[in-house]
Formats: sequence, C-alpha cells, structure tokens
Amino acid sequence: MRIPKSSLLNTWSTGSADLFLIQCHDPCALVEILSWDSKCDSIPERETVDALHFAIKKVKSLQQQQMFEVGDKADDNLTVKWIPFRKKLEDIVCSRCLPLLSKLCYTEEQNNGALSRNAGLMRALCDLISCCAELCGNDLTEKLAAVAVPVLLSSGDNESLEATSHFDVDTAIEVIACAVPFLRPEQIHVVDKVQSAAVTCIKTGKDAVVSKVVVKLLFSLLNNNHLKKSSVIRIWESLNAWQAVDNSPGATTRILLCLTALSDYLLPSADTDATETIDLRVSEGFWELVQKGLTHRDNVSRKRALYLLKRSVAVSEEMKSAFQSCQSTDNAVSLFWWSPERNRLIVDFWEDYMLIMETLDETQQMVTLEDVANFIQHFKTDESLSRGTLLWTQLCDWLHVNDSVFKPMEGVSVSQPGRPAVSVYVQHLVEAYMKVPAGEGNSCFMPDWFEAELVAKMVLLASDVEEIQGLESETHKPKQKGLEQLLYPLLDALRRLSTNVYLPVLKTDKSLQLLFKLLHISYTTSSPKSHDTVLTTLQDCILSTTDEVLEYILRRLTSELCLLSDLGRCCLYISVLRELVKLYSVVGWRRGSRFWSFIKSLTKNSLLNLQANRTEQDPQLVTQIQKVVSMSSLAWVCEVASHNTDLQIVSTDAVKALINYISSAKLNQTLMKPAACEESQGPQDGATLQGWGRVAAQCVHDQWACLHFVLNKFAKLLPSSSDIQANGDLQNSMPAVSCPSMTLQCAVEALAILPSDQVLPVLSCMKILVPKIWRSDASLCVESMNLAWKVVKDLNSNPQDFWTTLEAFIQFVFDANLLRITVEDGCLITTKVKETFVVGILDKVYQAGFCNNQASVKYLIEWFLMLTLYCYPEQLHTFWDCFRYDQEKSKTSICTFLSVLTHFDILLENVIDKRTHLKKALDVILLWCFNHNFAVRLYALLALKKVWNVCRSACSEDVEFKVLAPVIEACLQQVEYMQGSGNAMKNWQRIQEHFFFGTFHPLKDYSIESIFYTFPSLSDLADDEWIPLWKFSELVEFPTNSSVSLNNPRKELGDLETGDWVQQDKGECENDAQWIDVQKKIIPWKNSIPDQDLELLYQERAARLGKFSNALIVVASLIDKPTNLGGLCRTCEIFGASALVVSGLHYINDKQFQSLSVSSEHWLPLVEVKPPQLINYLQQKTAEGYTIVGVEQTAKSQSLTEYTFPEKTLLLLGNEREGIPANLLQHLAVCVEIPQHGVTRSLNVHVSGALLIWEYTHQQMNRRRKTM
Repeated sequence: MRIPKSSLLNTWSTGSADLFLIQCHDPCALVEILSWDSKCDSIPERETVDALHFAIKKVKSLQQQQMFEVGDKADDNLTVKWIPFRKKLEDIVCSRCLPLLSKLCYTEEQNNGALSRNAGLMRALCDLISCCAELCGNDLTEKLAAVAVPVLLSSGDNESLEATSHFDVDTAIEVIACAVPFLRPEQIHVVDKVQSAAVTCIKTGKDAVVSKVVVKLLFSLLNNNHLKKSSVIRIWESLNAWQAVDNSPGATTRILLCLTALSDYLLPSADTDATETIDLRVSEGFWELVQKGLTHRDNVSRKRALYLLKRSVAVSEEMKSAFQSCQSTDNAVSLFWWSPERNRLIVDFWEDYMLIMETLDETQQMVTLEDVANFIQHFKTDESLSRGTLLWTQLCDWLHVNDSVFKPMEGVSVSQPGRPAVSVYVQHLVEAYMKVPAGEGNSCFMPDWFEAELVAKMVLLASDVEEIQGLESETHKPKQKGLEQLLYPLLDALRRLSTNVYLPVLKTDKSLQLLFKLLHISYTTSSPKSHDTVLTTLQDCILSTTDEVLEYILRRLTSELCLLSDLGRCCLYISVLRELVKLYSVVGWRRGSRFWSFIKSLTKNSLLNLQANRTEQDPQLVTQIQKVVSMSSLAWVCEVASHNTDLQIVSTDAVKALINYISSAKLNQTLMKPAACEESQGPQDGATLQGWGRVAAQCVHDQWACLHFVLNKFAKLLPSSSDIQANGDLQNSMPAVSCPSMTLQCAVEALAILPSDQVLPVLSCMKILVPKIWRSDASLCVESMNLAWKVVKDLNSNPQDFWTTLEAFIQFVFDANLLRITVEDGCLITTKVKETFVVGILDKVYQAGFCNNQASVKYLIEWFLMLTLYCYPEQLHTFWDCFRYDQEKSKTSICTFLSVLTHFDILLENVIDKRTHLKKALDVILLWCFNHNFAVRLYALLALKKVWNVCRSACSEDVEFKVLAPVIEACLQQVEYMQGSGNAMKNWQRIQEHFFFGTFHPLKDYSIESIFYTFPSLSDLADDEWIPLWKFSELVEFPTNSSVSLNNPRKELGDLETGDWVQQDKGECENDAQWIDVQKKIIPWKNSIPDQDLELLYQERAARLGKFSNALIVVASLIDKPTNLGGLCRTCEIFGASALVVSGLHYINDKQFQSLSVSSEHWLPLVEVKPPQLINYLQQKTAEGYTIVGVEQTAKSQSLTEYTFPEKTLLLLGNEREGIPANLLQHLAVCVEIPQHGVTRSLNVHVSGALLIWEYTHQQMNRRRKTM
C-alpha cells in the first residue's frame, strides 16, 4: 500500500520517525516515496529534500544500532537489503539530485547570477549528496568526481565549459566537496584527478572561484585523515612547480593565497604530529616565494607573505631546532636559517624587520615628496630619526631606490638631470622657507621651530641621498657641491647679517633657526664614519659665515633686544652659540679665534648693562629686558667656561670681573615689573606683562647658574663649618663663597619662589653647599632636602622637566660626600628624611588599597605593605586604621588588608610586643568573619587560621588567648570539615591553594624576577606584560651584594601555574555559586545553542521590544580594545543586529567596555568565538547561507556606496593595527572599503564598523518599505 507523502512528512515532524522506520519493511520504497518526481519540471520544496535527508540518516542510525540486519529473515520487523539500498541512494543522487542542481544553476544564470531563493535548496541538496556518499562508498564518490572534475579542468575555458557541462564551477566544487571526505587511499586515481583539477582551477579560475577551491576542496582533502600526508605533499609540489615556471605577479598572488590558508598543514608546531605535516621552512622555493610576496605590488599579497614569515619565525622560536633552508650545495646562500644558541637575537632581528616592513607598507602608495616630508615630521630627532641611526640610513636608501617613482608636485619640477628628485624638491623647500612675505618682515612674533626642523632634516637627507648616488656613479664628486647649492639661500642671508641693517628680523630669525637645527641634527648618534663628506661640507659652509653671525648676535644681545617678545630671540641666539661651541670643539679652536674676542665683548657689555646706575623707582621695559638678556648671556659664558677648559677663558679679565660680580651680587633680587611701555609695537607686548613673573624667574635662574660656576670653581675654599673663619679678603669680596650658610638659605628661598621647572641650577648649588655646613646647620640641610623633594613631586605631570629635575635631586641628596658624612655622624639627616618619606608613602599606598584594583595590582599593594611594615614595625599602628572605615566603604577593598594579615607572622618578626598586635589582629579579623558578604568572610577565615597559628606558638600560655581558643578552633574545624554540595568548600580549598596564600613568601621571594615576571604570569596578565630577566641583565649589572637579587633564589614560585582563584574584593555576590562561574549572557559559541535558536532569540527580543531587527552578525573577535568593543556593542544593539561575536565574554566586565556600551550588552546577544575558532565559525556560517563581508582595503575591494548587502550578512571586522589576518581573507565572499578623501590612512575600527552597520540597516529598511 502506498503511503501518502503528506502523512510521512507529518510523521517526521511529530517525532515518530524511529517507530515508523522500525515498522517499515522496505526502506527503498520509503526513500522512493519521499523523493520528488525527476520527470516533473517543477522544482521541489526544500522541506522535501530535508525530509529525504532525514529519513536516510535515520536508516543509517538504526542500522548502526543493529536494529537492521543484512539478510532475509521472516521474523524481522524490517529487513534491509543493504546493497539494493545503496544502489537506490546512488540512483537518487544521479537521477534526481544532480539534474536538479543543473536546473538550479540554469535558474540562477537566468537571474543574472544574483542570489536566488533557491540557495537554501542547493545547500540542502549538497547535504543530501554528502550523506549518500558516506553510505554508498567508492562507487558514488567516483561517479561524483567523474561528473564534476571535467568542469574544474575547463574552468578557464568558458566555451568548453558551456559545451561539456550543465554545471557551473561553483556547483561542481560543491559536488566534489561532498565526495572528498569519503575518498579512500585505494582510490588514488580519483584523488589525483581531484588534486589536479583543484590546482588547474587555482591557476585559471576567477578569484572568487580560487578562494572557494581552497576552502572547500583543499581543506576537505587535508581533513581526510586517510589522505592528509600525501595530499599536502602533492599540493605543495604542484604549487612549487608552478612558481618555478611562472614568475608573474598573478601566479605569486594565488600561490600565496593557498599557502596562507593551508599554513597549519605546511608549517609544524609543538602540538602537531610531525608525520602528518611537512616543514616548508627548509624549502628554498618557499622562501623565494615569500621574498617575491614581500615586494609584490598588491598589498594583500604583501600581507600574506608577511603572515607566512611571522608564522615561520613563531614556529622556529617555539621548536628551537637548528636548520637552514638551502642544503643543496655548500656555497649556496640560505634565505632563512635558525640556531637555538642565538634564538633571542634572531627573534629580535625578524621582529624589527617585520615592523619596518609593516611601516613601509603603509606608505607604499603613490606619494609625493611632500607626503614623505610630512611623514618625517612626526619622528622626534632626539629619540628615533637622528642622523647616523639605522632608521635614517634605511630612509636614505629608500629615497634613493624609489627616486623615479614619486608623484610629481604641482609647481615643482622634480626632474633635473644628474640630481635626485629629493634634492630638487628640497631646493624648492629651502627657497620657499627663506622667503619672507612683504609686510611681515618686522613682525614681533618668532617663526615656527617645527618648520626649521623639517627643512633641516630634508636638507641632510637629500645630501646623504646625493652621497649614495655619487658613490654608485663612476665619477664620484670630490666634494659635496649639492649641499652648498641647497644651502645657498641660507648662507647668503647669514653673510648679510652684519652688513645689511635693513634685513627683515623675520628672515634673520628663520636663518638662525635653520642654522641651529642643521648643526643640532647633523651630529651622528652612532659611531662616526671615517670621512663624512656631508658633515665636513656643512661645517665648512657654516664656518665661512660665523664671523658675521657672531657680530650680529653680539650687537643684538648687548644693545638691541628691548621688547618682551625679544626674550624668545635671546634664547634662539644662545642656542646658536651653544651649537657653534660644539662645532669649534670638533674642528679645533684655532678656527675660532674670533670667539675669544666675542666672549670678552659679550661679558664686558653684559656686566655694564647689569651694573648701570639706573633708577629703580620707575623702571622702563627696555632697561629690564636688557638686564634679563645680559644675565642670560653671562649664564652662557659660565657654561662655556665650565665645559670647555681648553678654551682657557677663566683667566681672562672679563671672566674674573664676572666672578666678582656674581659672588657679591644680591641673590633672588626681584626684577621689578616695568611701567607701561610706549615702545611696544603691538598689543602683544603690553598684554604679556601679566606673565612678568616668568621673566623675573628666568633672571633668578640664570643668576644661580652663574653662581654654580663660581661655587664649583671655589669649592675647596668654602669653609666647612661656622667655627672655621674664612679668609678675610674672600669674605669681603665674595660673600656668596665665604658664607655658605647664608647662600644655602638663599637657595631655600629660591626653591620657594622659582617655578618647579627652573630649579636645576639651585639644586646644583645645594649639592656643593650642604656637605660644607651639615654640622653647623643640620636643620637647614633637612629643610632644603624636604623642599627640594616637594618641588620634584610638583613636576610629576610635566615629563619634559621631571626627569632632569629628579636626576639633579638624586645627585644632591645622594652625593657621595654627603652620604659619607651622614654615615660618620649617625645618619641624622637621612633618618629624619626617611621617617617623613615612609609615612607619606604608606598613607598613599593605604589610599590605593581602598580603590577597586585588578588582581595583579592588589598583589603588589599587599606585598608592598608587608615589606614596609616588616622593615618599619613602628608604623604598624597605622595599619589598623585601615579597618576603622564604615563597612559600606570598606566592603569593596577590605580583602586587600585581610590578605596582608595572612602573612602576619612575617610582620611580627621585628616587633617586640607581639601579644598586643596579635590581640588587635584577632579583634579585627573576628569582626569581619561575621560579614554578610561571602568573599569577605572567606578572606577573614583564612586570615584567622594564619594568625591563630601564630598565637598558638607565641602566646599559648596567655589567659586571654586560652579563653578564645575553644571558640576559634571550633570555628576553624567547622570550616575545614564543612559538608554539602555547594561551592563554599571548593572555594575554601582553592583560596588556600592559591600561590599568594600558600607558596609565596614576602621576604624569600623578593626579587626582580618575582616582581616583573613571576607575579604577572601568575596574575593571569597577558604575556606581553611579563618582563623577562634577560632584558634586565642586558641593561643593568646587578652586584652580588645588592639588596634585591635579579633571580628568585626559590624555585617553588616559578614552578606554579595560574590557579582558578582570582582575588576579588567586590561584595555584590550573595550566594556561593557566583564565585565559581561568572554569569554570562550567552555561553561560548562552540557550546551554544543551534544558530536557528539564536535567530529565534533575536526575533523574539525584537518583537518583545517592538523594535526593528535584522539578520546581521557582527564578528569582532579580532578586536582586543575594550573601548572599541563597547562602542560596537552599543551600535549593534541600537541598529538591531542579531548578535555581536567577541573573543571573550570577560570584556563585558571591563570598565572601559561598560563606559562605551552603556548597558547595551544586556539587550544584545553576545557570542564568544576565540580567534583560533574563527575559520570553523566562518565555514559554518557560510554553509548556513551567510555572506561573509570583510572590512578591508584591497585591490579588489568594493566601495561601500556601491555594494548591496544580502539579508543574511556576517560582517568581519579586522584588528585595530593589522586588519584581517591573511589566513582569513580567502573565507571572505567580498571585501568592502569606505571611500576616503583625506590624508589619514584609515578610520578607527569602531567607526568603520558603525558605518557599515548603518549602511546595512539602511538598505534593509528600504527593502522592507518597498515590500509593504
């Protein structure tokens, strides 16, 4: 009797399939009933194909459970003739499935290739074919290969393909992918045909087809355990043979695509079976391919080659085995090799190389030399881009190699025979810089320093590039004529400084700025070359103008600077003088004979300006400005005299007069604010008088700089105590030297009135004075130290001046002479300073303990408190104050201080009255043992156990402790033997086994290794925050008698691994279970509910809220910044995305995430997919009908304004820095990029994601509006 198909479909839906199949006597007939009519022109519904697939799977399942037996037994409820059943399945595939696929292909072609409504039916048919291939075995797999392989072999010939097959290439790939997982080793002829067809398709097919072949066919071959090893060898041999005969960029691109996708099979790792993979690192062909890829014109190919290089370096570092890529001949050059003995050095080299490649790759677009100059401007000269560094040399080489490819600039001809393009551009740059617009020549404003620095860098770069070009040419020029040509506008202006009185001030300022920057940048930071032609030529050019420059500066400093805005010019002139001193120190003072007379004249005129008898009742601006300039000039003269003893200017009459003036002048004399000035040439001069205090402070600063020179010269003449009388003549003529106590008192006053960034010379003077008067006035010495420390602390927000001031403070306080004296005298001063310092630091650490800190910070706070209280037991009373805050404030941080008590036995080692502090500890702990919060109780019980052990050994006979003993021991015994299935007992065991409370010893584990490496690793921090010991050993030499050792003497702590317990202080949890599992909105993807349930979840949520929703999935697993993830979460929720995929659900507890998400994570499904799982996740979503869209800039990316998003879209966002990894690119259906019109290379990943999410939502809303 024939059963109606509708009844059978209803049977599957009601869950009675197993019972029905058991009662069925002919599964072949059942399959026939469920099948569709092959002769009918209509296309069956997907439900029909799914029902047939389901029935076949059920038959297979029941057969595996031995509910079916092969044979004819009369008493069987259902007899299966397995061979006829397999024949029936083959017939279903060949007569129904394949023709239907061909028909669907034709339908899709008629729809112009658009994704039709039959896409789901095609996926269902492929699933059915795969199920049948698994059951039927070799016969069906060979038939499927015979049908589809010719299609792939003809993929490059459209006419042949249309004539020989009804399939398109995509469908043929799907058909073969159904058969490949079930091929067996004995079908080697079929495997060879499939591999050959796949490689042929990679060579000749379209780009989209190539990606599909790699993902569908090659992955399937390599995932077939029977064929893995032979397939990976055959695939590599085919690709290697292809690249040997085809060096075209297209071939390189496709081979790199394959190798990147299959890198897990082609490069070994420590956790893979070496017999199942090959090692391409030893193949010279592989490295030749990587080499070609790194210089490829396509940025995606460069990215893939760099990815393979990174993987190879990572594998080599992990394996630590020696090898080299070229082993054929002894003389062959190995492109890649590894040595375990030089592991760290090689890793550093390749990391630097890859960093440079990534940096240069960002600028390998068509750029102008102006773009290069703007890029260079961002590098700081003193830190990275100075002449002689590796980066400078590489930049010169890059400019030389790419000389002919720079984009022409409007109005600048970069083509001059015999000259590099950069030199022609720089010539134009210097000429433009030296031009002064009409009407702006006498402006009071100083020109921009950054412009001068950029021009100087470009001049020297162009000169070095010309030097490279000259060395490579046959006729190398004996001298750098190109540099002289570049500098001609500057040299012409410098030579006219002393003769042309009408030269615009702005032009002179720009000339001297450029002169200063050229001299400052030109000195190499590395070992100088034996003969630096560029530097020699530059020095000769500048020396030819120094007489004019010195004459001009002398005139300006001694008589012409009279406006407030001129103080900036004073700094400019003195900066130029410093660089000229360096220049003469290099070339020899013989060439600087003019310099002696310049210093004498400058000193003499400056002293005259300072000693002039002018009334102070109504000072004029001109007078006061000249005083400031003159004092700055004298400070520079003292600086030259101190650091250039070979100049021998100290013995000159001018410098002697300077010494007498400074040593007898009144210190800290206030420079009176001038009256309103008629000389002002603009409103800026009068307006800036409100900042006169800074001007006066500069004058005091320069006076102390001069005094430091004087004190340093006469340090041996300073009286060492008050009872030693100074020489009478010295006392009368040089009171600052003869009365050090008075001078130190003035220094203390200077610290009080000077800005914190102006105290360096004062600290230098105090370093000389304090050791001389410590016995006569110790309190003044201590006052000077405390005030100096306060000044240093005030600079903590100013890194530019903080470190230099801190260095001067350390040199002052820890001066060798001072330390020797204080040790001899019982450390009076250092004891007073130490006590004040410790109390202040402890108070700040206590306050830090009350903050919500992450676990790694808590450990360090607790450790610091233990060490400090151990070393200073007299401060132990301050620790008990931490427990006196109200419970609402303390409950979020009390566990920090309870953790300190778990090591209370260490703290008591230096305490005499142990009983008092033990009693205090018990009082505090017992109070918190009854807290309502489980975490606080747990910490308190652990502290009670530790402290009570100390009490039993130290105070066992004490009456008060005996009274408490029964209660405490009963409490602890109950905790140790608590019963139940809850998590309390587990947490009690875990916290005791935690390294901080078990293995860790605050004193014995005190080492650099523990602080910077072991603790971060045990605190579950990212490994890039662990600082290995070799970094310390390379930079610092640790003495054997150091108070802190480099290596941890105990090995127990380093052998531990991260445990389950993480220190927590927050007291929101009210039950034990919350201490074990963090509550998650969605459990990780690999363990989650099926995706159709996820779709129902977001649809139900949208319906409940009455909001628009869509099928968009946003994958952000590659993003690791909480701020970006929080912003994306908020954007996805607002625009109704179905889910946001992240690498870890722990981000939702991050404060930065929450500040951007503003609780949107409570309304949006979050899915956890870690980066290593992304390939499987993307493949699954592709099988479910999602279109994988990547946000990436590639040569074939589609513009966002032109792309139409399918309804089922998965949006893959790349990493903030590296974008989408190369091994994921082939899984993308399309790359979409955002049109840009500015200079900046890319948008923030959150902004990019938000733009695409909105565009997708906008398109879906328009579609729905049209269908309504």
